[in-house]
Amino acid sequence: MKSKSLSEKLEKILGLESPPIAVKIIKSEDPMPEIATPEKKSRYCQLLMLARRGYTYKLTPETIACPASKAALGFDVLPEKISSGKMLCALGLWEYPQSSWKK
Repeated sequence: MKSKSLSEKLEKILGLESPPIAVKIIKSEDPMPEIATPEKKSRYCQLLMLARRGYTYKLTPETIACPASKAALGFDVLPEKISSGKMLCALGLWEYPQSSWKK
C-alpha cells in the first residue's frame, strides 16, 4: 500500500482533521538532506504545525528555539529553571516546583 493511501486510511480510521505527519531524525554521521531550514529560530511544535499544512523543514541545534525540545532531541541539556519546575510554575502549569519530574 502506498503512503498516500495509508495516510488517507489512517485519517479516516482515527477521525483526524489533518493528514498525519512524519519526523525523521538524522544521525550526525549521516549526510544531511537538502531540506529548507526555517528563516528564523523556531519551536519544534511550530514546525509540526507547519508540517500539517504540507511544509517540510530541517531543524538543527542552531535553528531550534525551545530549550525543552532542544534537550529532548539531544541538542543540549535541560536548563535548571525548567528541570527544577520553577519555569513551569511561573507559567501556571504546576502549582509547586516539587511537582517536577526531577527528584
